[in-house]
Parts: sequence; C-alpha cells; structure tokens
Amino acid sequence: EKELQEMTDVLAEFREDPDTTQELQGIVSELENTVAELQTQVDLVFNLVDSSSSTDINRSVISIYQNIDQAKELQEKMSTLTLITLQTSAQTQGLIAGNVLTQSVILGIIVSLIAIITTVTTDRRLRTISTLTNTAAAITAGDLSRVAPVESNDEIGTLAGDVNSMTYHLRELNGYLEQRVADRTKALATSTEVS
Repeated sequence: EKELQEMTDVLAEFREDPDTTQELQGIVSELENTVAELQTQVDLVFNLVDSSSSTDINRSVISIYQNIDQAKELQEKMSTLTLITLQTSAQTQGLIAGNVLTQSVILGIIVSLIAIITTVTTDRRLRTISTLTNTAAAITAGDLSRVAPVESNDEIGTLAGDVNSMTYHLRELNGYLEQRVADRTKALATSTEVS
C-alpha cells in the first residue's frame, strides 16, 4: 500500500509537469489506472484474509501479480520515453551551446577587425596631422619652400591644400617685396649718384 501511494504521488507529479509529452501522458494515464486497480485488489486481499478461502486469496494475488507485471512494463516504457526526452533536450542544449559559441567567436572576430581598422585609420590620420603640423611650423619659421603633402580628399587634405596655397602666395608676396626693395635700392643709388 505504501509503494502504491508513492507511485500515485510520482504519477501526479508527471501529470502536472508541463514538459511531459503526449505519449508520456498516455502512459501515465494507463499506469494510473493500473495502480488504482492494484489498490482495489490489494484492499480486496486484505479483506479476504480473514473471511475467505486460500483459493480466493490465491486468485486475487495472481491477479495482483499480473497487474504488477503490467505496471512494470508501463514503468519501463515511461523510463525509455523519459530517457529519450532527456537525450533530445541534451542534444538541443548542445546545439544551442555550439551556436552561442560560434556566434561569440564570430562577434569576437568582428570586434577585433573593427578595432584594427579603427586603429589603422586613426594612426594614419594622426600621422597626416603631425606631418601637416610640422610643415606649418617650418613655414612659420621662414622655410617657404616646404610643401604639405595632400594625401586625401577629406578636411585634412583640404587644409593641406590651403596651407600649400597660402605658402605659394607668401612666396609670391615675398618675391614681389624683394623686387620692390631692389627697385627702391637701385632708385636710391641712382638718386644718390645724381646728387
């Protein structure tokens, strides 16, 4: 009776489990019916012990053993189905874990590539700005022969072109002013000679 009660409790847990498949639910129902019939037969044997013959008791016991055999078969089916369900769940979880790992690796590679591209681009820009700064410093110091390299068509390339244009105009202005000084010096020398 105690074992039958424990089996009834386990079957109730199976019935309430939302993950139990349709096929397993059918076996649980069949096993519940068999357990209920066993309970009735066990109760009948206990009642027969005091008032019936041994033949009636033996028939009831044989009937109980037949139901126990049926219950064992159903339990084996439940065990097999539960094992299959667990294996399927394990395989599914393994696939999910594999997919997550693959996606993580791909994401890591993409992030690494973005970091490398960003580093290279930033380094190139900073070198271009550094070169432009050095050229502007040399021009400011008076070296009007320097030319800023124009390496791109973006804002930095435009700025380098403007620095080159400004340097060209400074060279022209410097040449014009030197010519005027030379002309004035010659005019002063001529004026001094005439005087």
